[in-house]
Amino acid sequence: MKKTTLFLFIILSSISFLQMDCKDDEPIKPPDNTPPDTTSHNFTFTTYTFGGSGGSSYFKDVAIINDSDIWAVGEIYSDSSMYNAANWDGKKWGLRKITVNFRNNLITPSLNGVFTFAASDIWFIGSLPIHGDGQNWDIFDLRLMTGFENVSLSKAWGVSSSNIYFVGGQGSIIRYNGTNWTKLESETTLDIQDIWGATNTSTGQQEILAVASNKFLDQGKKLLQIKGSTVSTLSDSGLSWSLSGVWFVPGKQYYVVGDGLYPSATIGPIWNRVQTFPAYYKDAIRGSSWNNVVVCGSNGLLSHFNGATWKHYMNDELPSFVGRYYGAAISSNSIVAVGYANNEAIATIGRKK
Repeated sequence: MKKTTLFLFIILSSISFLQMDCKDDEPIKPPDNTPPDTTSHNFTFTTYTFGGSGGSSYFKDVAIINDSDIWAVGEIYSDSSMYNAANWDGKKWGLRKITVNFRNNLITPSLNGVFTFAASDIWFIGSLPIHGDGQNWDIFDLRLMTGFENVSLSKAWGVSSSNIYFVGGQGSIIRYNGTNWTKLESETTLDIQDIWGATNTSTGQQEILAVASNKFLDQGKKLLQIKGSTVSTLSDSGLSWSLSGVWFVPGKQYYVVGDGLYPSATIGPIWNRVQTFPAYYKDAIRGSSWNNVVVCGSNGLLSHFNGATWKHYMNDELPSFVGRYYGAAISSNSIVAVGYANNEAIATIGRKK
């Protein structure tokens, strides 16, 4: 019995050693080298299309307030009317007209971005900021202010409606403190494509990053860091000249996307492209935690990171198509990606099984 026990011990130890040495079979470790805490890749997807009659339609951005309150924004032509938003109530989408009083005229502007704090605290970005409670909307005509004449905005991020940043064309960065608007010097004339921020739980400091690029023109690139009202340029070594999105969990994982996916456990200084990721353009990246991240882009690209692996849904659960997903949002239970297919606006909702 003793010889048998010793023999089994040696065999089991050898197997254990071989498993430890076989690095290709190990799961991807999270940034702090603890065992991977994974989320599910299993979603049931439903795709909805809108408009396409009277003009090409599209969605540019989407925000999840909760699973029964989702906003998508863009330009949708349907029934001889132009809509600029759609709202999901948990059962169906409803097209909406976000109409504002602009210089004594009622207008329904095309919308490029949406950022929400609550069902009654919503920001739309249609070149200028628009704020509302879900029913009533006010536009802030910043171009009437000295020094703001050429401002053109497309995306927003903030911690509240009293501390929110807006970015956009020609290097525009605007901060709003609930009372006053401040134009920040970005030191670039490139279009700022995206902005994201979060609090570093280790330092207690707020981190805010933005990416600038003229996207499909090789005219330069910028990775920007915002601290209060100060903007500085960070190392963009290794990044493509075409940048589109940024998202991160401070001190754990940082991502930049565009012509490639670039993850890093720190803010650079050298960014390395993931060579095995599908070679479609990545328009947007968002996450609800470091192990629940979504990337979307051209031809129907939609991919999910669960803490260990990436799952690509295109040509599997979802078809490829002529068009792209411009924007995405993710919660613990849902993925939403929006854009256009052919001449229709498209919204795909994935519910976790």
